[in-house]
Amino acid sequence: MTVRANPVWFPGRFRDRLAYVFSHFNGPVLVPGDPGYDDETARFNTVAGPVRPAVVVGARDADDVRKAIDHARSAGLRVAVQATGHGLSAPVDGALLINTRRMTGLSVDPATRTVRVGAGVRWGQVVDAAAGHGLAPPNGSSPLVGAVGYTLGGGLPVLGRTLGWAADRVRSLELVTADGTLRTLSPYENVEIRRLGGALAAVPDVPNAIDHRTAAYSLTTIAFAGTDPKPPLDPADPSSTGLRFRNFLAGPQAPALAAEAYTPSTWTRLTSLKSTHDPHDLFL
Repeated sequence: MTVRANPVWFPGRFRDRLAYVFSHFNGPVLVPGDPGYDDETARFNTVAGPVRPAVVVGARDADDVRKAIDHARSAGLRVAVQATGHGLSAPVDGALLINTRRMTGLSVDPATRTVRVGAGVRWGQVVDAAAGHGLAPPNGSSPLVGAVGYTLGGGLPVLGRTLGWAADRVRSLELVTADGTLRTLSPYENVEIRRLGGALAAVPDVPNAIDHRTAAYSLTTIAFAGTDPKPPLDPADPSSTGLRFRNFLAGPQAPALAAEAYTPSTWTRLTSLKSTHDPHDLFL
């Protein structure tokens, strides 16, 4: 194996580990210039332009994700995650990008009316699988959007006034934390994960991070790059909750606007959790 050592993209301590990294993943590991690199880093939302991570891991399972985080931490690289590329907004140049689109495991349990979805599953696939059992998931308007990323942002369903927020329907999450540990979180193990039915305005018994339940409408604009999307929304300011909808934040300014998706008390709680579980700021 010939390993290219480009000092622009790879810290010296990382170059020595590339051969090891390439041989210990189930999915592909690509660096700039490799065939397939551009396809692996491409995203649906192209407004912010192409991304150039130092290395991209095409994860096939949770073990690939865990190994990628371990290697990123040891090499001093930050980590970003992408599935369908609809919501990618964090700067990933020089980072390690984990692409989860190959994690397409999907199963429906009609007895418990639940579905288990992998990190790369799109809503169109979930709808098709659930429909065969007479079930309707809390999906949005696009079948191409990733189910997991959509739900982590709150998730505003087409049937939202009946089903409530998609995040309220979560039973459990399997994730890898910044220390490389695979964890399963549920309402019984972590208070931040809820399953609360009801309409979008319903207040859960134990509050979660969705703060805009009293809003009557969600107003969104789509603007060309370099233009200000705010003016069309100005007339609604007197009736606004003052909060943004997390799912619809995109573009280079998204990280700076993230706090505006939450009330100050909720944002303080989320940043406290970030400091506790990712003290070295590994995740973008």
